[in-house]
Amino acid sequence: ILNNDYLYLGKISSVIIENGEENILYEYNESNNCQCYLSWRPNIQPTEMAVNANAPSWFSLSSLSSDQPEAGSLNNFGAEDASAFLSGNTDDTMIRMSWTYADENLNWAFLSFKLEKGDEVFTCEIATNADGADCLIQQTGDSDTQWESDEIVYIKENGADLCTASCDLTITIQYNGQVLSGTNSVTVA
Repeated sequence: ILNNDYLYLGKISSVIIENGEENILYEYNESNNCQCYLSWRPNIQPTEMAVNANAPSWFSLSSLSSDQPEAGSLNNFGAEDASAFLSGNTDDTMIRMSWTYADENLNWAFLSFKLEKGDEVFTCEIATNADGADCLIQQTGDSDTQWESDEIVYIKENGADLCTASCDLTITIQYNGQVLSGTNSVTVA
């Protein structure tokens, strides 16, 4: 859809006089026998329209295309215990994460990671944004700006003892504000 395009949608045929020219919108029959009409006008705004009693409905397509929310990512992640020893220290590696399905690399600027343990909520960040974050996302890929489709990441404590011994953590990952599908809880030991 290009900017400044216009679309007509009506139920019955209409004759339109536009800038002194007569235009007829032709019938469009669907399998359910609905008589509907659809016409597309590239870059021509309907003006000075004189229409019969069956007035058509014109509207701009550019506003529709710009107001639509972006579709969420189809990437799906898996998470498991990182198999590292938990201690009373504040830098334990807790979770190993990878994509179980990934059709694209995701930009870290649009990703958010949250862990929950009971009523406590912890925010995780990559190393470059880790100031004040409860947990650190350790990257293993080639790009510092993307979670790559073949990359494994680890969730580590970042100055707070989140799990001293075995604990259950709920994981929520969002991309552009939409929750990604994947493993939603892990028991870390």
